[in-house]
Amino acid sequence: MKKNYIWFILVILIFLGKFFWRTTEKEMNILDLDQDEKTGLVYIKDSKKLFTGIGKTYYESGKLETICRFKDGVLEGNGISYYESGKIKLTFHYSKGSINGPTKSYYESGKLETEKNFIDGKLDGSSKGYYENDKIAYEENYLNGKLNGNSKFYYENGNLKAELFYKNDMLDGTVIEYLEDGKKTSVSNYKNGKLEGENLSYYKNGNLYIEANYTNDKLDGDIKVYKKNGDLDYIAPYKNGKPLTAKKLKASDDMVDEISQDLREILGDDIKITVKEESSLEDEK
Repeated sequence: MKKNYIWFILVILIFLGKFFWRTTEKEMNILDLDQDEKTGLVYIKDSKKLFTGIGKTYYESGKLETICRFKDGVLEGNGISYYESGKIKLTFHYSKGSINGPTKSYYESGKLETEKNFIDGKLDGSSKGYYENDKIAYEENYLNGKLNGNSKFYYENGNLKAELFYKNDMLDGTVIEYLEDGKKTSVSNYKNGKLEGENLSYYKNGNLYIEANYTNDKLDGDIKVYKKNGDLDYIAPYKNGKPLTAKKLKASDDMVDEISQDLREILGDDIKITVKEESSLEDEK
């Protein structure tokens, strides 16, 4: 009986010790801490003592903004950021001064906004974002801090907005963009972050608008522009990124301005072309 009593006392003492340690953990305003610019270590201001405890930041209103933990001058443990309303904004975890593990951010309504994963301060693995209606907004994949693999973006109604493929943080492969109703708006091809090959743009009715080709990120070959009904309208040839003479089918007034404006909208502001009028494509052959 006496032995059991001693064990009971020991358990109580251990429990009280843990409780006492938690409740006496030092808490300080981040403004009362200093960080060494060279080492990154955090000290209690006006002392040489490395900080261990809880650091806090506050809104101008005085309401709590962020709680983070330090051990021997480096961030260590779980942290939370709050909206001024007191609702949770972000949850995160630090290990040896680097953000590690899952982080989640929330809308002020409490709905999940993003979820990401870090390893040694770098994004790694699946990263997802959500609309406030709980529909997914995007999903990406990271490896050692760089985008790798498929990325997808969505409209708020759940329809696909764009799909991309990354390799070592650079676009590599086919990029497809969609209208909210599901129709394609563009198809582009990339290699090592540069446009390579066929590049297509579409009208809202689904018909092809502009067909272009790139070599090493430069326009190369004929840019073909189509009317909404699908008929070929004009051709603007390029070579090594430089414009040649555009050939308009069934020429009309103010042709140069019309073509230049169309191409600027799709291909950029530096488009400069001259136009050679043609009654039909067959006459040029």
